[in-house]
Amino acid sequence: MIALLLAATLGHAAPEAHHHPDAVAQASSLFAKAQDASATPFDTVRRRNAALAAALDRWQAGLDLLGASADPDEATALEAATRAFFRDQAVVSSFANDLLLGFDAAFSAALERALVAKGGTDWAVCAPPAKPGLRMGPGPRAEETACPGTDRSPELAATMDADPVLQSELEALLARPWPTFSVADAPSPSPDGTHQLDLYAWIHGAGADALKAIAQAEEEARLSVDAALEQDPDDAQIAVLKSQVEGIEARTAAARAALALPVLDAVAFAADKLARKGVPAPSWCVRPDVYGGCSAPAMSEAHTEMLRSHGKVRKALDALD
Repeated sequence: MIALLLAATLGHAAPEAHHHPDAVAQASSLFAKAQDASATPFDTVRRRNAALAAALDRWQAGLDLLGASADPDEATALEAATRAFFRDQAVVSSFANDLLLGFDAAFSAALERALVAKGGTDWAVCAPPAKPGLRMGPGPRAEETACPGTDRSPELAATMDADPVLQSELEALLARPWPTFSVADAPSPSPDGTHQLDLYAWIHGAGADALKAIAQAEEEARLSVDAALEQDPDDAQIAVLKSQVEGIEARTAAARAALALPVLDAVAFAADKLARKGVPAPSWCVRPDVYGGCSAPAMSEAHTEMLRSHGKVRKALDALD
């Protein structure tokens, strides 16, 4: 998490000692504490980001599965949620980068002060033996060489750990509140008197491989677009790429809709036949719970099983495999 960009002058031709930022990091208790303290909120934000991204993907897949029966308002809600997600993601990313730079600057300045305090401005910077542990700098380790003199990295780390300026700066950095992801969680309105069924769960439960194949086809189709975007396209080229993406998404939506349609028709038929047995009219819910879910109560397990067990529904679900 904490990458430091530290440097020291080589000074004399034959320095009496050496150090290395990685070794200083491994020996510094302040470095380890700062890394541990920042890892917890970072991991919380990372997991929240992953959960919301997965929910948005599932929301889109659910709308695609509904095909022509999808509510346009639900698509509008998804677009708004997606824009908010990427806006918040940019804010979080900017904050994390600023925090990283703050740690870099604090530890860089502290190492410089420690070198001066120890009279080590002419000590060589020499790579320690490669081993797992904390890293102060990004990228590969420096090539290992025969290091001159004594490794003074532990002494530098101890001096840095006792540095009141570094302690104060780290306290201020770690006290900064992390931004969060804002989520509009109003439920999607369902038709009166209906009980909801999770469409994605129904289709995925019987047709996981088919859904995976559709998603993989989309990913493969996007590869050429992604490659083109890395070539700094002009406005005209971007317009062409946008059109290609729209075509890819349309094909994905059509494939998902075709997959789900027999199940949708079969459930509608079964629900009509089972209404006399007390099975309420179903409504398909595609909005994830984290974004509010749907307003209708969930279909009971007993009624859900009655629908699943109907001959037409069972046949349609089996055909997905």
